[in-house]
Amino acid sequence: MYNQISDTSKPIKIMIPHYRSFSLILFFYFSFISYAQDFTPIAKQFNKSDYGAANQNWAVGQDAQGLMYFGNNNGLLQFDGTEWELHKMPQHKIVRSICVLNKRIYVGSFEEFGYFERNALGEMSYTSLSDQLKDYNMMNDEIWTIIYVDGSIVFQSFTSYFIYKDNKLTGVRLPYTFLFFNEYQQKIYTYTEQQGFIKLDFMKQKAEAVGNKVFSSPVFSVLKFDPLRALIVTKSDGLFLFDGSTLVPFKTEVDAEIKRAEINRALINNDGVIILGTILNGVTAIDNTGKHLWTLNTTNILQNNTVLGMYLDKDKNLWLALDKGIAFIQINSSLRYIHAFKYSIGALYSLS
Repeated sequence: MYNQISDTSKPIKIMIPHYRSFSLILFFYFSFISYAQDFTPIAKQFNKSDYGAANQNWAVGQDAQGLMYFGNNNGLLQFDGTEWELHKMPQHKIVRSICVLNKRIYVGSFEEFGYFERNALGEMSYTSLSDQLKDYNMMNDEIWTIIYVDGSIVFQSFTSYFIYKDNKLTGVRLPYTFLFFNEYQQKIYTYTEQQGFIKLDFMKQKAEAVGNKVFSSPVFSVLKFDPLRALIVTKSDGLFLFDGSTLVPFKTEVDAEIKRAEINRALINNDGVIILGTILNGVTAIDNTGKHLWTLNTTNILQNNTVLGMYLDKDKNLWLALDKGIAFIQINSSLRYIHAFKYSIGALYSLS
């Protein structure tokens, strides 16, 4: 039996006995693995020429019918899997944040927030909630997060938040600045420059410090890790497990990389996979023991390294809102893609 292997310059033939064929296959298989980059999920890229709006995208959501929505510099993008449609904001403002609840798509912008909803003809129309504010003047408030907690929809800027409940709207300005609101066990957690990591009673406007300022960088996400603990995700201090009072570092194989990359968004899927979107190095996935699974960035598949928003859709696949474009990552597929071999090994013509 003949097995022909060639390099790029000169074919050669190797005679081997039949019983050694399987060993040779294994040899080449493991050689390929050792030279290869990581196996990564398959991804589909969308750029501004595909969806007909601005490069920059900030947030992602999905409604009960499966339609995808993206906060874009030009407004609210809608995607049905085939066609894109752009819904403009008043004064053509940027959509920074999205929260899909029932049949409404709540959106946040600069000194503006409200919701899109379909009318009897199926057409999208916008209703401003910020116009309904009484005894409150918006002052450079940009809505970066919208969450649903304890029967209320909370719109959050860096110095204020707005509570929408039972068709009533209340604006609250606090004497300190904070980053993204996170809902965990019907409580709001956030990071403030003045008090560090806090638990916020948003109805009573009271804050309680958590963890004695153990973080030197902001907390971006608070995620359910298991029935008793949350995963705290910081910008550049790494990850921590939180049981309601105690913070314990959660070590991973990529601690150094994710600290340098500056985490900006985080999710945990139903399989316990932790997905970290970064400012400088795309998106990285680890399992619930901290083992590295894959990284997607401009060296292998992404068109941009800055992840501004992430969302797991109903099929448990991942959407990324990027500083330049949108990416759909098939993490719920068993198929994986290998992008390149580091070294030229020639061409393999046959093996049996």
